[in-house]
Amino acid sequence: MNSNEMRQKFYNALSDLLKNKREDNKSFLNKEEYMLRLQEVKLAKEKIGKKSAKDYRYIRIGRSPYEAMFGCPVRLGVASVGFPLDETTNLNQEEDIEEIDNDINIRQEDDIENNLDGVQLTNNEHLINIRQDEILNDRQLSAKCLENQAKKMIKKSNKKFEDLEVGVNVRVSIPDVDRARGSPRNVLAVIIKNGILKHLYTRTDIFPCKEKCILLENVLKLSAEK
Repeated sequence: MNSNEMRQKFYNALSDLLKNKREDNKSFLNKEEYMLRLQEVKLAKEKIGKKSAKDYRYIRIGRSPYEAMFGCPVRLGVASVGFPLDETTNLNQEEDIEEIDNDINIRQEDDIENNLDGVQLTNNEHLINIRQDEILNDRQLSAKCLENQAKKMIKKSNKKFEDLEVGVNVRVSIPDVDRARGSPRNVLAVIIKNGILKHLYTRTDIFPCKEKCILLENVLKLSAEK
């Protein structure tokens, strides 16, 4: 049983149910309503597919990862197979795809025979250079978008985390791998000078304290004695 027979059998069974149902029962759909709902579902799936392609990576690099890699928009559905776009717009069932595939194969065989008879060679070097330039341009624009995104992140981080002045008490989190079961989770410290830490601590791991539990003078005095 092919797909057409199965589809017709389904429609017949649906029609029988519609004939036997009560007048107040509106839970079944006729053939026209069923096809309308099916078309709405297909359009909704296509819309979701296009929307999911524009994720956070698209926002950061200004284009989809596929376009940044290959220099052309991603092809979804039947267009990814390589069928002509003007022929894919009129597809309604699987048999239409088979007909297009057969026509393309026949045309390719005819073109091969004609080329063999006339010994004609085509040079696609110009098209290849154009595609390579498009790919290089998209990658350069993607890198520029990433730089702009990094500048925004640094600006946001500087606004969120203010500079720590000398003498301010801070709370530093201890990594779980360096902390025993009964050891404290944090260590109190004091800022003695401005600079960049040599260890793997980020600004998010250092929290300023409101109260001064450790005086800078005492720390400098103890370090001088040692």
